[in-house]
Amino acid sequence: TENDCTYKRCATQLVEKLCRGVEKHLPDSHHRVSQAALKVVNTMVNSSELGNVMFQHLDVLLPCLFITLAEKRENLKQDANRVLDLLRKRVEADQLARKRAGFDSCSLVFAT
Repeated sequence: TENDCTYKRCATQLVEKLCRGVEKHLPDSHHRVSQAALKVVNTMVNSSELGNVMFQHLDVLLPCLFITLAEKRENLKQDANRVLDLLRKRVEADQLARKRAGFDSCSLVFAT
């Protein structure tokens, strides 16, 4: 119906804006900003509606989460691990592997 399309369009736009905001603030020099960004990602992953749209942006979010795993603050590492665990439960392994394969063009180095 028309209302469903409008809702999905709004949800998609919201997630896209949130993903762009998270990308800018994860990681951030202020740990509380990073922590707030991780909470947003955690909420999006847990929400079935938003999570499904968010999975289209994993190529942007995953590198941010991996960088956060290298943070000095233990609470940020734990939060990033929690989000990655949630993603691992919700996304099939081959989808995550394909997203990771796209990181080859990044300047990030991942252990294999």
